[in-house]
Amino acid sequence: MYNTLLIGSGRRIQHNFLPALICLQDHFKIIGVHSRSEEKRRIVAEQWNIPSISDLNLLDFSTIDVVILSITLVNNKDVIKQLAPHASNLILVIDTPVLPLKDLRSCVKLLNRFKQVVVTEDFMNFPQFQLMRKVITQGTLGNIKKIILEQSGFMYHGLALVRSYLGFESILYSQRTVLDTKNVNINYYFKNKVLGRITEPYKRLDGSVTVIGSKGILTYGHLDLKPESSEMPLYILKEVWDGDNFMGFSVDGPNLSMTHEVEFYQMLKTIPNPDTSHFNTLKTSGLIEVFRSLIQPNFHNKYNFIEGIYDLVVSSKARSSNNFRDFFGVSIKLLINLLRYLF
Repeated sequence: MYNTLLIGSGRRIQHNFLPALICLQDHFKIIGVHSRSEEKRRIVAEQWNIPSISDLNLLDFSTIDVVILSITLVNNKDVIKQLAPHASNLILVIDTPVLPLKDLRSCVKLLNRFKQVVVTEDFMNFPQFQLMRKVITQGTLGNIKKIILEQSGFMYHGLALVRSYLGFESILYSQRTVLDTKNVNINYYFKNKVLGRITEPYKRLDGSVTVIGSKGILTYGHLDLKPESSEMPLYILKEVWDGDNFMGFSVDGPNLSMTHEVEFYQMLKTIPNPDTSHFNTLKTSGLIEVFRSLIQPNFHNKYNFIEGIYDLVVSSKARSSNNFRDFFGVSIKLLINLLRYLF
């Protein structure tokens, strides 16, 4: 059982973190919530029946296992510094995008002092993307050639998803095409000429994800792709509904039929939550996978805070530059690792 402290009282804590922890209450015990806003902290504490912590200095951190940090990004640095004296015994669960770019130099070394740092990159853990990875890893598509996110991935979230299909391989370079103020295409190039393309704006579940391999195509949400018009075997991932009841996801194609049930979906719908939308429920399901990585090894264990910071840096540079190069696919990660130990 992990004794867990929440730092933050905003929408993310209320709409996602607390529902996820309720689903995993056999493994996580919430010992309190702290935030600078007394009024918000009081509301969260009363609604979820958890202690309100007014001052972190009053806590005995030797009794705490996990600290969840989900606050306004510019305040992360100050809180991480406050937690640093206790870091060696704490697992820090930190929300994306981890840190402002300007704070990387001063904070990466502090993060390295924690017992473990878990980045809550829940987007790549959405149930439909888990199922897509399963199809990819079993070799159905052959060698991956292209991964295309059409209005279905925002900056570091989109890059994390693309790289999750490639074993978190680093990019070689990126190219940006600005069509207008809202429409932007970013191409990420990996070794073996693999292309990852992200088109903006992000439209949540109205976008599409398509993975093209040497042996087949896997798509989710792409309404124009049809088996009869595809030159390669086409595998279509879709939601499964029984009337108004969501049953999960399925993938169907030549010699393949797979399903994925979203384990806590119905439970999440019954938990008192200001946002029980379908999208937010899938989002919390992805967050549950992040927390499960602390209970038993799963895919998310591969995504450490170095990977999280990498996706932030690269997606920011790619979004602001027409051309960005990560020399030999190692320079950005090398810089982050140098910050851990040398500065």
